[in-house]
Amino acid sequence: MTHTHRKVESVSVYVNQSGKFGLPDSYLVIITTMLRTPVISSNLQSVGYDSSSKVLEVEFTNGSVYQYSNVPKLIYVGLMNATSHGKFFHAYVKNTYPHSQVRLKIF
Repeated sequence: MTHTHRKVESVSVYVNQSGKFGLPDSYLVIITTMLRTPVISSNLQSVGYDSSSKVLEVEFTNGSVYQYSNVPKLIYVGLMNATSHGKFFHAYVKNTYPHSQVRLKIF
């Protein structure tokens, strides 16, 4: 199986109530850069893994991005080789590893 890698930078963008782009008075902008591989899935868009920190980064088809901590490389390899990336993710990653959202879904 051949995978195409792409470098993705995530930046949270805020839209105020008038519909204009901007940042609220108090805000947090999270930028993440990780090499992710696009996957064919109805739920997952791309997946990346940093073996030195054991962080798995998952971009969903709605645009949200989550990072999962302390994920063994074997889980990443299994996810990438699974016949269903979404089923593998839900069975072995979703409720198993600590996670944080690093980009909100795109509306």
